[in-house]
Amino acid sequence: MDFWIGVTDNDWFNHLAAIAPDEVAFWHPSGQGFGAIPQGAPFLFKLKRPNNHIAGGGDFTVSARNIPLTMAWDAFGEKIGAPTFEVFQRQIASARGEMAGFGYNPEIGLSVISQPFFFPRDQWMPAPPDWVSGIQKGKRYSMVDEHGASIWREVRARIEGVAADGSAPVLHELIGTEGPTFGMEYLRRARVGQGAFRMMTIENYKHKCCITGETTGPVLQAAHIKPVSAEGKHTICNGLLLRADLHILFDQGLVGIDHAYRIRISSQIKDLYLNGRVYYSHEGVVLRSLPTTRELRPDPKLLDWHMQTIFRP
Repeated sequence: MDFWIGVTDNDWFNHLAAIAPDEVAFWHPSGQGFGAIPQGAPFLFKLKRPNNHIAGGGDFTVSARNIPLTMAWDAFGEKIGAPTFEVFQRQIASARGEMAGFGYNPEIGLSVISQPFFFPRDQWMPAPPDWVSGIQKGKRYSMVDEHGASIWREVRARIEGVAADGSAPVLHELIGTEGPTFGMEYLRRARVGQGAFRMMTIENYKHKCCITGETTGPVLQAAHIKPVSAEGKHTICNGLLLRADLHILFDQGLVGIDHAYRIRISSQIKDLYLNGRVYYSHEGVVLRSLPTTRELRPDPKLLDWHMQTIFRP
């Protein structure tokens, strides 16, 4: 079983430890993410010098590339590790060696960590003995190798201590009765939050609106087929990537998608707004952008639910 240690910004960590959110966005100024880390894998935060300690962690959920700064902030807000968008802009500009002027909106990478935990200062762990100063992003460890097993034993001991004294919200699920948790293909999957759902949907549709093929990042939004208010889940098969206007119409039942992935346009657009020509051109057309893997496509049962419950013929 593997886990990852990522190098984190100290200000990022301090802000998030103070607000203790349900998920955090770990940003990469280059536009790239961490790559192929399994969903639900343990991910630990190692602070930069002068701290140089492991100070917390969580569940790796998704890595997203080339996300516009404004989209990242809209998805996560303070969970991205800054109190305001302006502070976030300055952090990214500083990391990229640029100036954060008006309209500054570069693309960054994000790794989303769910159910984060933050150790009290007196529980921080020194960096592993094999850690070298040249590591910029992070390093993978195995729970059965010498260094990895030692690190994981210390992490478990601290989690157990925090959970026992009630000083932080985590964590009984992180603690197994025998051996490391997260074994057997990781015993639990990461609990996906709203921000992670958005990033998963963006990546799943390769940054393209599934109806129009639009790729302009700031106008793309992750839509739930079955809303959370109706007990819908933050799952990949309950998500669609839509242009902002189509997202609004979909939520209002003026656009639908049937179980064969054909687009349906409500006649009420014309009745209500005396227009809609641009939308009626999509009637009966199969979605332009669909995940190639069948298991990642929209769930036909959820699409039927939307057509029967929300869509207005």
